[in-house]
Amino acid sequence: QATGGREVIAASCAQASSRGVRAGMVLADARALLVGAEVLVRPARPQRDRAALRALACWALRFSPVVAPDGGPDGGPDGRTDAGAHQEQPGADHGLLLDASGLAHLHGSEPDLLEHVLRAVRALGVSCRGAIAGTPGCAWACARYGRGAVVPPGREREALAPQPVEALRIDASAAASLREVGVERVGELLRLPRAAIAARFGAGVLLRIDQALGQAFEPLQGVTPEPPTRASIDFDGPTTSWEALHEAT
Repeated sequence: QATGGREVIAASCAQASSRGVRAGMVLADARALLVGAEVLVRPARPQRDRAALRALACWALRFSPVVAPDGGPDGGPDGRTDAGAHQEQPGADHGLLLDASGLAHLHGSEPDLLEHVLRAVRALGVSCRGAIAGTPGCAWACARYGRGAVVPPGREREALAPQPVEALRIDASAAASLREVGVERVGELLRLPRAAIAARFGAGVLLRIDQALGQAFEPLQGVTPEPPTRASIDFDGPTTSWEALHEAT
């Protein structure tokens, strides 16, 4: 991806990430970290990625009637949520948000439901992680920054506490400001007075906290598949001629 006249990394595979390659890194610096490895560089195609993510969301409607593509830190459903990251690395940019309300009994339990969804996605050749929680924000955090889990209702605060502040889906500038004052984990942020958080870091941070803890409503914009293409032809009247039907098709 070209940014400001420089080629920078838009995304990296798990192997490259394990050697320090990160999104936003200059390509030349990334190559220096991968000396001795076979490097494959492809141009970023965000529109193609969005289309592919939407197609995957439509495919995932077999698991839930409400599925939303999640291309970053925005969006999320209301109710029990399964959030699966497409890349097995913290902060992966693409995922799906599924409303899992009332679906667990169809699979035996919530852990079984989560495993069923992840196994099906991996069968497509897509590496992924996931989590189920009572809020989309908590599921998003556990899927992308945790080890993935089923968070019992009412345990969102406990599950979020050890996660980095970025797990709240706050913008990069707010996360940087928090780190400047030594607040790196969600638990540390939650111990601050609400008025101080809003005054110093903005109301957006408070909103993300409330959404993650289930204290603010967060709607889900699910995908609607395109209707299948249909064609028809009208005859002047009834026919028993197979040849006429064959010619029409």
